[in-house]
Amino acid sequence: MYDLIIIGSSPICILEAVNRSENGEKVLIIEKNNYIGGAWRCLNIFGGEDIENAIHYLLPNVEGINFLKKNLGIKIVKSNSKYRIFKISLLGYIHVHYENIFSRILDKLINNSLDWSSIKDSFLNRKKSFYFKNGSPDFMKKVKSLLDNSNVKVHLNCKIEKFLFENKKVSLFTNNKHVFKSKRVLLTNGSRLENVFKNNRKIKILEKFQPRPCVHLFVSDATPQKIKEAIFVNDSLIKYVHEVSSFAKGNFKNKKIFVFALKHEVKEKTYIYDELLNILKKAKICDSSAKLIEKKWTDVILPTLFNEDLDKFEKEIGQQLITLKTESLSEAFGANSKRWNSIK
Repeated sequence: MYDLIIIGSSPICILEAVNRSENGEKVLIIEKNNYIGGAWRCLNIFGGEDIENAIHYLLPNVEGINFLKKNLGIKIVKSNSKYRIFKISLLGYIHVHYENIFSRILDKLINNSLDWSSIKDSFLNRKKSFYFKNGSPDFMKKVKSLLDNSNVKVHLNCKIEKFLFENKKVSLFTNNKHVFKSKRVLLTNGSRLENVFKNNRKIKILEKFQPRPCVHLFVSDATPQKIKEAIFVNDSLIKYVHEVSSFAKGNFKNKKIFVFALKHEVKEKTYIYDELLNILKKAKICDSSAKLIEKKWTDVILPTLFNEDLDKFEKEIGQQLITLKTESLSEAFGANSKRWNSIK
């Protein structure tokens, strides 16, 4: 019998598990994959290691950023190479720095959300962007070290097929015939909820499936790079693109790795990789002479539960269910930093 079972092994789940374990609770993490970290795990591809799996960024949150720096010892820096990319008729692609006021106003104008209030906000609330100085691999190594040095138990390759909430315990039935029992269960936005019962009454969960195709491009490009993080505003193909080889281990001399988050309706086609590289060239994110070496396509589904879904589910189940909102890493750290203050 566990005090708490946590579904999923995202960094936020891991820190919650470590904190509760340090406070005397018997904690188990159940992860459906054969690795920890969720979307924050790193890849070994293109002959390199510690390559960021997806687009990551830190929303401005003072408490969250301070927790990363002071408690976890992670170096955080301003994203000086972050830009918005606009495609303008007759002008082609133009890039404006993310923190530039004109960048914010033009973004709202193109997305039909510009009004006096948004113009005023653009001048008064200058949004800054931050990221890990050494990329997410540095962050994940710290999180993994905390987990390895804790008393938290972890089961990988373990999918929950049924949740049974009863009066004094919760039973979790898995695909490999295990049955785990706990006093309480913790869920996040990324938890998958199939066959949930409370005292044998099935609870209907409306999950929201949102595709977010992800592409890694490995290209030859020897030119210095001005833009490392780019938001494509109202583009038909790309939402974000980041250069991630600068954080990875490997021989990337005169080579770069870009990771893309594409629009949800985009499907894999043989021509799409050349099209993505051509956009990088036109937007001057890489040199016009860059050549495609390798590519990787990943079908990604965004977390299927919104914050309001978690609130509703927690209210229906009661005290046996705990929820953590994990849509934003820095905001989640900020919200929980006081509880996690003993974590070092």
